[in-house]
Amino acid sequence: MIYYMMASDYLTPKMMEKFISEKTDNVVFSPYSVISLIALLLDATDGKTREEIVNAIDCEDEEEFIECMKMAVDEFREGGALISSNAICIRKDIGGKITPGYEDRLHDIFDGKLVIADDMVSEVNKWVKYNTHGMIPKFADESMNEMQACLMNAVTFDAKWDVKYELDDVRPGKFKCFDGTECEVNMMHSREWKYVEDVHFTGFIKPYKEAGYSYMALLPKEEGEEYLKEAVKNIDLSYLFSDPKDVEVLASLPAYRIEFEKDLTDFCKTLGIETAFSPRADFSPMIDEWLKVERILHKTFIQVDNNGTRAAALTCAPVCCGCAGPVDYKEVHLNRPFVFAIMHDDSMQPVFAGIVTRPEGCNPNAEKEIKKKIHEFAEKYYHIFLDPKTTSADVDEPFFGDECAEVGFEMDCGKTFTGYYEEKSMYDTSGLMEVINDIYDPMVLGSGIFSKWRYITHWSFCSSCLDEDNRLWFSLALKKLMDLTEEKHGGE
Repeated sequence: MIYYMMASDYLTPKMMEKFISEKTDNVVFSPYSVISLIALLLDATDGKTREEIVNAIDCEDEEEFIECMKMAVDEFREGGALISSNAICIRKDIGGKITPGYEDRLHDIFDGKLVIADDMVSEVNKWVKYNTHGMIPKFADESMNEMQACLMNAVTFDAKWDVKYELDDVRPGKFKCFDGTECEVNMMHSREWKYVEDVHFTGFIKPYKEAGYSYMALLPKEEGEEYLKEAVKNIDLSYLFSDPKDVEVLASLPAYRIEFEKDLTDFCKTLGIETAFSPRADFSPMIDEWLKVERILHKTFIQVDNNGTRAAALTCAPVCCGCAGPVDYKEVHLNRPFVFAIMHDDSMQPVFAGIVTRPEGCNPNAEKEIKKKIHEFAEKYYHIFLDPKTTSADVDEPFFGDECAEVGFEMDCGKTFTGYYEEKSMYDTSGLMEVINDIYDPMVLGSGIFSKWRYITHWSFCSSCLDEDNRLWFSLALKKLMDLTEEKHGGE
């Protein structure tokens, strides 16, 4: 994987510097996804187009680099926390011009899929939503109706903490933003055992459970926007991750959720990739048609909470017609802007990285209102399920699902819930009872409730929510949902 690692070490600090220099809002990106898309472009092009891409990633051997990408796909997938998907979608009317052997090469090297589409916008969005597990629901819009092809990479990451935060580890806190204002956050407190430090940062490493990945958080040694911008210019995430000190760290990390979108076209051009965007682009290894890259777009999502981390990245290229010394303990409190990275343990490479300047999606005041609504929903339906006079019409009709959606629950066929807990906990009461004391996130539980209701009412034609075991399951789940939202709802 040496050539992939070299490309990642070369491009990651450049991307981080570029993003933070242009805006001081939250940043999250996936070096792995961006490099995967560049590898797809490299393999699909020839001549000067290909030569510029090779030079942009500072690569000495392009074929070795492509082989290293194949190794990276396999290695990063081990453990199941990270899934990477590649595809090239091509408009049907030029599908017959695909270069012989290219589809096999796409599959063999990138485990990629070739999609021939009548409706490019619809087909691209369908692929994006499926391969980001709904975290990035849409990419293409009607302005892209004329695209002839689209090269796509999607990466998802879903892992629980090795040692999760219990309820009493999560307390309201303050986060000081660049402009001096303070925002209220849910601050997660823990003791960690891997401390990292260099001339600009102090931080800690927190491992995920049985995933082969770890979360690394880096707090700048000085406050201020300009200091952070300067510090990330030569940041070496791999070096910091590779040399932790076995020191106790009293750590605090805000829960946060970030959505980020960036046009990488100018960034790629500053690296020297220019011909790919011009009418002179050579895509002959892929197709016998004059095409050019219209732009390169990167969209990301990340959510960090007391259970773990969910993240997704999408990198797409729409193609149009061309013409320190030991001490007793350290303290790292992430109560002001900081850098983070999700690191692959074995290769010590970042698969996601970013900068948190103002945590979003975790304001206790806003969360209080949401939990109040969830509590009212749970209390209402808990009593409905307990009432012997309740009929199927009271719980099987669409309004139950409508109310689930209104309070923010996601119907994802149980993927979120069973990702955290045993699959059987979704389908029978005894399974739910085994994990009920381990459930701490009302949104995860709500997703399970919504998904189970949907399964019973739409796909399991011979059962009802009021069947004995289903009734017990919903009663238990709704009671737990009431308990999870009672503490901050109480007294309202």
